[in-house]
Amino acid sequence: GTAVAFEQHAGLRVPGQTSTGDFQLSTSRTVAGNKDQVLETWLELVGSRTEFGGVLIEGEASTSSTDRWRYWRVSLSNGTRVVVNINDKHADKALVGLQHSKLDSAETIAYWRPIWKDLLAQL
Repeated sequence: GTAVAFEQHAGLRVPGQTSTGDFQLSTSRTVAGNKDQVLETWLELVGSRTEFGGVLIEGEASTSSTDRWRYWRVSLSNGTRVVVNINDKHADKALVGLQHSKLDSAETIAYWRPIWKDLLAQL
């Protein structure tokens, strides 16, 4: 919001940097299908993976749901975390949002963004 814009303008924070000093990236895509179908497609796409971007998955990925949302979460061995949020946008489309948090630099965002955009493009 306004505080972030001010801090960036004043040189106190760079784009992608959180108030705690780490970095995060967010990307999204609208895809055909409802939230349950899209979650199932995502699970088929990433379910057998042991790594993303050359970084090993730490533990098991998890899913959860509410009436409006479907979630997929995973921690990576470099200490970062990925969350995918899926909700119905229209009767035949869903919005998939991906957030990768606890990154250590703006350069790391530049490394990860195309990896996640490529995966979302496969939905």
